[in-house]
Amino acid sequence: MEAKAVALGKTIYVVTGGGHDRYPDPDIKRGRAKIKKLRQHLPTEPSEVVCGTGQRHRQIAELLELHPSNFTILAGTADSRQKGVKGTCFVVFANGTRVMATTVTDAVALRDSVRIYIRNTLPHNAVVCASKSFLCALQNALGIQNEILPATAYRIDVDRGGHINISKL
Repeated sequence: MEAKAVALGKTIYVVTGGGHDRYPDPDIKRGRAKIKKLRQHLPTEPSEVVCGTGQRHRQIAELLELHPSNFTILAGTADSRQKGVKGTCFVVFANGTRVMATTVTDAVALRDSVRIYIRNTLPHNAVVCASKSFLCALQNALGIQNEILPATAYRIDVDRGGHINISKL
């Protein structure tokens, strides 16, 4: 795929999937109605619809009646986090394999990649159907820490100087 230059001074929209408290929720059983209502906050005709590579990311797009034009692991993968006993945390892959979250070492690379992707790749009025990890990584890159909610729409503004601001819609 050929890289394209994208101007700064733009707005990107991100929709997170429904939450999954203790267990993974690849079929988005929770949050469906709330995700559908988020369509009103998004552009009528997005310039691009980007999804993570997990089934739930495509389902977000379907619930919003949008058609993905692009997929990226930056917006989320088929794995999900699961809490264990005594505060332990696991990453559960699509095939059911569980590994300790502390052995998954992509936080810094993801942080920098998401920031660059938002700034330099996504066009104005793009919609991203993503996991909460997408926004967490961006917040880490920006040095902020606000709660990222499930089944919520966010607006990301990138000014002409390249500064990024995130707001919940």
